[in-house]
Amino acid sequence: MLRTASSCSASGAGSLPTASSILSDIMARLNNYRYEYKKMNYIEKPDYTTDITLKIYARYKETEVQKILNFSKIHEQFTSEESNYVIGDILLSELIEKRSQLSGKDVFLANIPIFFLNRD
Repeated sequence: MLRTASSCSASGAGSLPTASSILSDIMARLNNYRYEYKKMNYIEKPDYTTDITLKIYARYKETEVQKILNFSKIHEQFTSEESNYVIGDILLSELIEKRSQLSGKDVFLANIPIFFLNRD
């Protein structure tokens, strides 16, 4: 039995429109055509900076994170034989500068996004 596109319960764009679209993309690529995203021109791009304060969670066991990093404010900290953590504010530039000292297997760092701050 021959089935047509109209007899299928879930039909897409069909073979001809799909083939036309693929051929159009191939021709565009061959002719070095670049698609334009006009909305990208309306967005003001931020300047690169490392002079921002992040609120981070740092978990560690042996590496003395608080002696390595200069937190501007510590919100919470916990110390035990098994694990330690600190939640605090720190400059991104400080993290970048000290990253080689924080590369131990016992160190985990996470940024706490602004989305999660001030939420009940």
